[in-house]
Amino acid sequence: MTKCHTTNKILTLTDNINKIMTKIKNVWSQLKPVYKQKIRQNTYKHGTAKRLKYTLMASHGWWQLQLDDIRDILVFTDKYSFDVTGADIMYGTEFLKEESDD
Repeated sequence: MTKCHTTNKILTLTDNINKIMTKIKNVWSQLKPVYKQKIRQNTYKHGTAKRLKYTLMASHGWWQLQLDDIRDILVFTDKYSFDVTGADIMYGTEFLKEESDD
């Protein structure tokens, strides 16, 4: 294989990976709009809220979040722990949009 052919092959693979990664939704994009808005508003006041937003953007599933992240979601969305169920904590049912096949 020539160097040019190898470079083209690598670029093609990189393009394919980029296309796949843009289709994978992160937790931030799966959040219900009302919760996104509350977290956004808090990013202006609290550095922790900004870090939370970046953590949610880097996580591809609720299962990747730490309990500290979920605690921060509760704090910055004005939810109390008695307002949510165990399923909300474990699976994000209260916070995430319903899944669709779009």
